[in-house]
Amino acid sequence: MEDTAPTSRMGNTPKVRRSETSVLWRKVFMQKAGWLFSCALLVGQLQGATFYVTRKGRKSDISRARRLGVHLAQETTFQAFWEHVLVPQLARRYGVQPVHTLDEITLLASRFPDNIKQFSAYCGDEIVAGATIYETANVAHAQYAAVSDYGRRLGAQAFLFGWLMDEYYKDKRFFDFGISNEHNGRALNHGLLDWKKGFGGRSYVQDSYEVCPENYVQLEPALRSGLHNGINQPAQNCAVAVGA
Repeated sequence: MEDTAPTSRMGNTPKVRRSETSVLWRKVFMQKAGWLFSCALLVGQLQGATFYVTRKGRKSDISRARRLGVHLAQETTFQAFWEHVLVPQLARRYGVQPVHTLDEITLLASRFPDNIKQFSAYCGDEIVAGATIYETANVAHAQYAAVSDYGRRLGAQAFLFGWLMDEYYKDKRFFDFGISNEHNGRALNHGLLDWKKGFGGRSYVQDSYEVCPENYVQLEPALRSGLHNGINQPAQNCAVAVGA
C-alpha cells in the first residue's frame, strides 16, 4: 500500500435501488462530481477458513520482512510516523500533506483513544512503515499508511498489514483499505489498488455529487410531475450494495 469502506461480502453482492425521493432529489439538486474507488476486505471466518487469500508476492514480502528482523509496535504517539515517514513520503511522491497535522491527529486521538490507533514497523531503531487506524465495532479503517524507501525494500508494510488483519483485527468484520484515487478522484492508482487486492481486498465505486441548492424552486413542480417523468420507475445505475 503506497502512502496513503467497507463493502459487502465478496462475490455476488445484493443490490437495492434507491428510493424515488432519493432519485428525484439527485435529479433536481445534484450533478455528478466524480467518484472514489475504495477497497475493503471481509476478515471474518467461515468454517475455520479466512475469506481472503494473500497473493504470493505479499507472502514473499512478509517472509522477507520477518527474516530481516522487522518488528512491529503499537505506538503511544504519532510523532515518529508523521515526521519520519508519512509527511516526507507524501511530499516527495505526491506533493501533498496529510489532512491532519501532527497536533491535530494527536488531539483527535486523545478524544477518541479507543478508536484511533497508530501501528509502526521498525528495523532496529528506525521506523520504516506505519498505519493510522480508525476503528469501530465492526471495521478497522486505514486512514493513513506510508512506507519509507528502505521499508519498501524490506517488505515492512506488507508485514504490518498482514499482522493487523491476521492478528490484531482478526475479530473485526471488515478491514477497510480506503480509496485508491489521486487528483481528487479523477485518476485511479492501479498500483495501489493492486497492492490492496494482493491481500484479498475487493473494490467498489463511490459516486460523489455536488449539491445545487439554488435549484430548490424546482423541487415542488418536479414532485408533482414525477409520475409523468418516470420517477416512479426503477432507476438505471442507481443501485447500491448493502452488507449481508
